[in-house]
Amino acid sequence: MVIRHAFKVGIPWRGLMHDLSKYTPTEFGAGIKYYAGGKFSANENERKALGYSKAWVHHKGRNRHHFEYWTDYVPHTKKLMPIKMPKKFVIEMFCDRVAASKIYQGEKIGIIGYNGAGKSTLLRVITGIYTPDNGEVITRGNISPLLSLGAGFDRNYSGRKNIYLNGAILGFTRKQIKEKMESAQRKMEQEQRVFRQIRKSISVCALAIRRPLPTRSR
Repeated sequence: MVIRHAFKVGIPWRGLMHDLSKYTPTEFGAGIKYYAGGKFSANENERKALGYSKAWVHHKGRNRHHFEYWTDYVPHTKKLMPIKMPKKFVIEMFCDRVAASKIYQGEKIGIIGYNGAGKSTLLRVITGIYTPDNGEVITRGNISPLLSLGAGFDRNYSGRKNIYLNGAILGFTRKQIKEKMESAQRKMEQEQRVFRQIRKSISVCALAIRRPLPTRSR
């Protein structure tokens, strides 16, 4: 992904050379020895074991897109100070950060915060229910939020009617809804529950009824 971004912004050589030191014994070996199961960086485990990360010291000293590389002793201040970072390395660093912050197809993330922190508000902004006060939100495909278990259901309708209602909102045809519903009913053995008045067992039925109609996206 970094290589792709680097080619787009006109620094192809930097993209091809990006982070090659990761394959050296010092860094690759530490990644294996101090592997943390994906919970956090292997460098953190190495710091706990050695008091510092040899792999990170090695890495930042050989990859000029890290701002830590551009630090030197300045005589008149007698301190280690940051020095000017060439533009091409700034651009490479930006490409690296963009690639690291992407959520790739098939990945799942969780939004964590205290009560009132804005988790549900953020999801409502992403799905278009709320309009952001500043900036913009860019999404691809169609998004259908399930922000609460009973959201989008009419409790006076049967399960069948609610499936057709939600399916129409998601853009499915009546034929597609029927096929998905029949398939789900066979798999989940929910025929009796689906045809029961939803107001009688909302907590039991809601999730089961939602499953025939997954979020539609491209």
